[in-house]
Amino acid sequence: MDEIESKSQAGKLVDDDYTRTPSSFDRSVEPDYLPNKPEITVPTIWNYQAPNGLVVYGIGHTELPVIQANISIKGGSMLDPEGKKGLAYLNARLMNEGTALKTPDQLESAMGLLGARISISSGVEGMNVSISGLSKNFSKVINLVKEMLLQPRFDEEAFQRVKMQTKSMIRQNSANPQNMARTTRDVLLYGANSTFATPEYGTAATLDNITIDDIKAFYAANLSPSIASLSIAGDIDKATCEKLFASLTKKWGAKEVSIPEPVEGIAAKGATIYFVDNPGVTQSMIYVSQKGMPMNDPLYYPSIIANYRLGTGSQGILFDVIRLQRGYTYGAYSNFEPGLFRNSFTASSSVQGSVTKESVELFKELIGTYGDRFDETMLQVTKTSMTKSMASSFETIGSLVNMLNNIATYNLPFDYVKQNESTLNSITLAQIKEVISKTMNPRDMVYVVVGDAKTQMEPLGKLGLGKPVPVLPIK
Repeated sequence: MDEIESKSQAGKLVDDDYTRTPSSFDRSVEPDYLPNKPEITVPTIWNYQAPNGLVVYGIGHTELPVIQANISIKGGSMLDPEGKKGLAYLNARLMNEGTALKTPDQLESAMGLLGARISISSGVEGMNVSISGLSKNFSKVINLVKEMLLQPRFDEEAFQRVKMQTKSMIRQNSANPQNMARTTRDVLLYGANSTFATPEYGTAATLDNITIDDIKAFYAANLSPSIASLSIAGDIDKATCEKLFASLTKKWGAKEVSIPEPVEGIAAKGATIYFVDNPGVTQSMIYVSQKGMPMNDPLYYPSIIANYRLGTGSQGILFDVIRLQRGYTYGAYSNFEPGLFRNSFTASSSVQGSVTKESVELFKELIGTYGDRFDETMLQVTKTSMTKSMASSFETIGSLVNMLNNIATYNLPFDYVKQNESTLNSITLAQIKEVISKTMNPRDMVYVVVGDAKTQMEPLGKLGLGKPVPVLPIK
């Protein structure tokens, strides 16, 4: 102990002699703590609209010689015709399977030689082209993007293989408790006949209805820059961006695309347990959900603040009680999914089957009493924690692209992050309680349990939520 103490003198560490690397500051002195309320600095955003209608948002970030970008095209599975759910998904998958000029192997090799990654995917509300590469090679990376977007291969053999892989994924998902709970939740929240009752990748039956000609027709009709945006960040400025993407925007012609309004179904009754039988399993998957709101809704960010102490990470009450205090699970969380049309609040956990009833009861109690339990101390802890995490959450290029993509997708103001910061700093306890009552109301929530009905279904009838309603899993 004496030796350790002797190495510290007047706040400085005293070490053995050695040759020190020159430095602009004294590394032997421990730096001061960061301020308790660091402010967010949002980089300057530039934007423009290309002649073909593509809207571009960018941020320069020159610390590394790399660039990341995302092309977002609206529509996704909302464009799928009746009976052909999964068409948009298969179209995107096939656009990764080579081009008219390159086989899949040649395309993969070309990306590797450039140190680039290009990936096309499609979800419920849109298609995304994810792009990353070294700034010195980025013009060549864009040439590959142009090839993939404008000259897809659409090979029949690849189509059959991708369709078979998707069917295999559907079979695997049908036995996955979390996926069973999620798809059941969507049917209950949006209605069995709604646009969102079936996953974006469809079902085995709807995939069988899709041909390669359907893929080609879908591509020809729906991939238009008029419903697309480009979010880009990294070692690039506006003038360079316009120059680099000029060849793509010149060749990519606009067309009129009509995205149908989502079909609304009849939502299931709230405050009810819906049970999906998964015979013989030793664990139960629990989803407690209600409809949410898009990111551009005034209630969205206050709801994120309100949810922080309930279920965001290991500091949440759900995690603390259900895992740490009771030991029923490895984790319990809650979150808001902010899609423009498909959005929800969900609290979830996979628990030991033998404590299914007790776990559902805890979810019901903890969410139901959350507004009453939320006090000034919890509010201050929330503000401090979220402020510190926000200050460092826009330091990577990927996070900047995500911020720009949010601006484009939800038509948010350029300074929405600063507005969120202001909301966080000024929100009051009374406002938090009001948000909780509106967005986390147990009377509006459906309780989805995927487990062994033989052993777990009957005890759930004693929780004051009525007799559990059996539902069939989505396949």
